Amino acid sequence: VLLALAASAMAYRITSPNAMKGWSSKGPNTVKWDKVSTDSKTFTMMLVNPDMGDPVVVAPVVNGADRTATIKSPSGGWPEGDGYRINFVKDQKNPDTLYAQSGIFSI
Repeated sequence: VLLALAASAMAYRITSPNAMKGWSSKGPNTVKWDKVSTDSKTFTMMLVNPDMGDPVVVAPVVNGADRTATIKSPSGGWPEGDGYRINFVKDQKNPDTLYAQSGIFSI
C-alpha cells in the first residue's frame, strides 16, 4: 500500500483548470500540469462530465514535457455547467488507464 501511495504522489498533476479557475464556454482554454521524469512521454487529454455523457477527446496526443496545452472550444462552445474534469489517459483506445485527473471545475 505504501508503494502505491508513493507512486501516485509522483506522477502527472493537473494544476489548471481547477475549482478556482475554470474554463470559458467559447475558449480557448489552457490546461497546465506538473510531471516527473518517470511519467509517460505522451497522453490523451479528455474532458469529462457525468452529466455530459461520453468523454470528449480534446487533445489526442499531448507531449507531457510541454506542461501546458491550449484547447480550442468547439464551434458552438462548450456546454456551460459544473462538474467538469480533465483526464489524462494512456490513449483513446485505453481511456480507463488514468494518469491524472483535474479537480472539478465549471465552464
